Amino acid sequence: MQHLIFTLFLGISCLGMSATKTANSGNWNTAGTWSPSGIPQDGDEIIINGNVSIAQNDIINLTNVRITINGSLLVNKKGELNLDANSTLIVSSSTGVSFTHGNSYVRLAPSVTFHGSGDNFVGPQSCNHQGCTNSVTPLPVELVSFIAQMMEDRAHLEWKTASEINNDYFVIERLDDNNFWLAIGEVHGNGTTNEMHFYTYDDYEVDPYSDAYYRLKQVDFDGNFETFDIKKSEALKTQGHAYRVIRTLNRIEIQFEDDHIESTEISLIDANGMVLKKEVFGQAFKGQKVSFDLVEYPAGWYVVGISGKDNMHFEKMIRVK
Repeated sequence: MQHLIFTLFLGISCLGMSATKTANSGNWNTAGTWSPSGIPQDGDEIIINGNVSIAQNDIINLTNVRITINGSLLVNKKGELNLDANSTLIVSSSTGVSFTHGNSYVRLAPSVTFHGSGDNFVGPQSCNHQGCTNSVTPLPVELVSFIAQMMEDRAHLEWKTASEINNDYFVIERLDDNNFWLAIGEVHGNGTTNEMHFYTYDDYEVDPYSDAYYRLKQVDFDGNFETFDIKKSEALKTQGHAYRVIRTLNRIEIQFEDDHIESTEISLIDANGMVLKKEVFGQAFKGQKVSFDLVEYPAGWYVVGISGKDNMHFEKMIRVK
């Protein structure tokens, strides 16, 4: 029996073909600047060995790329290079990135921004969405997100990486009653990859009605490791609704197994937080059913949530469409 919010994630890895693009000199938006010929696209490995420029008013938007600047990149007036949180920018040269005006930019979402003639970006440095380090060696793992959420019988952890280098495995640690970090499990990594990967772990040895604290330790094949920030998994407040879940390939049905005299909301939400469908009831009755047909939606991550007055509960499922 499960209680209150049920969260259903349906996922597929929709990976396109990526390429390595190398430039010695020229304008970024000129196909002939790059070898092999063609302007860099999302997911590419981009290497600048010479002098490349972004022309006035040119705005370059890229996702999931790795840019290495061994030469120089000049961003002209009102030019922009905008990279998402899954991208990495490495500058190994002393020339690096320079700007002609205060309204020319290089951005790594969500918080790293360089602009203007007085804000040149020189090496050696390596930047991702978390910030920059004085090194041309990127972090072994770019951790995009880490979530810890209590459920009725366990704590559910999930995390996402944008890239990994020499990653052997993750160690999951929980803070015990004596304030020592206890290793409670391991999850295999994906070695070296520039693709996004999703991981999950369920801790059944925790009290769902007490707060718990978790952290991840990433271990390389050579034994080196780094430890990520601590996440709190907040205690459940009450048990809430009781229901049964019926899953088929393209359909999810929720059947209540008790009466619950409070307003109940059931929503289907996509990965961008948009509510696709919603049902609201004054109260839930035993035997009442609600279903969502998923065939009309594209492959991706979705959430089905049942929410009551003040409870929160999550479950996860992955389906490949």
